[in-house]
Amino acid sequence: MSEGPEIVTLQDESTGDSVSLMVSQGFNCFRWERGEGSARIDALWARPGHESGTERASSGGIPILFPFPGRLPGTTFDWLGKTYELEPFDALGNAIHGFVFTRRWRSVVVETNRCTAEFQASIDDPGLLPRWPSDFRIVATYRLRGDTLRFECEVTNLGPNPMPFGLGLHPYFRVGIFGGAAAEDRVTAEVGHRWLLEQMRPTGKREPEPFGLASGAPFGGLTLDDVFDHEPAFENLDSPPETLRVAKIEGPNGRMEIRYDVDYPFAVLYTPPHREAICIEPYTCLPGSIPKGEKGAATGLRILSAGDRWTTAVEYRWVSG
Repeated sequence: MSEGPEIVTLQDESTGDSVSLMVSQGFNCFRWERGEGSARIDALWARPGHESGTERASSGGIPILFPFPGRLPGTTFDWLGKTYELEPFDALGNAIHGFVFTRRWRSVVVETNRCTAEFQASIDDPGLLPRWPSDFRIVATYRLRGDTLRFECEVTNLGPNPMPFGLGLHPYFRVGIFGGAAAEDRVTAEVGHRWLLEQMRPTGKREPEPFGLASGAPFGGLTLDDVFDHEPAFENLDSPPETLRVAKIEGPNGRMEIRYDVDYPFAVLYTPPHREAICIEPYTCLPGSIPKGEKGAATGLRILSAGDRWTTAVEYRWVSG
């Protein structure tokens, strides 16, 4: 197998949209373009040359965070009487964002508007097996259809033991591409509480969401790197019945919608220092929840029995005009 970059590009004939996927680094969707010639716009933010694989893997596009999103305290955790050594990533010495966003996946289906890729620990990086309670496979599909990019995911526990896990998506969506100034874009997220952090990890305490995100807040007034939950659940008449939450980045001439359901009771919102994008990140669990899982804490942590599978989907809708 070639060790060079593997990039797959999807096309939609009805809109002219194209999407680029970096299979060789985390199956990261790092480009979503629309328009003609010099007027072509990219909805996703990534540094120039991201496709080379030399940029920090979590710094742009849509990194897939698995088997845990966010930070765990330190670089070890105990599970069912055994201690697991993780990989330190952040400046505080914490493990962060799981394993698969930095690693090479394998493409298994490539079509004009669909690509499926997978990562299996025992095949693609056996060195991970001592670092997690079970062997696992994660299979993801991107489908581009009209104005919608759909992400589908299946997780399988391939080992004999119960497997704790969480999934997060970390999209960097550009601001200032919807017909107005970036500072005037409105950011809406149907969140109820902000979780208080210490050294960037939830303390277990929370407060009412202070930014007015449920009704929409201007991007220019937001500086965020915060964890939120979706209690109480807000009714949204624009949401189809199967979709409980619709987050938006909106300007005079369009919007980006992030659509996800009850699989994701938490969300992280992050405004990078460059102020060219905002991340609205659906999480299936509270960051740092793995060490709390055996105590029954209400963190959203999932535990998959041996041989079991779990599936989910998230949609991104780019509305013009």
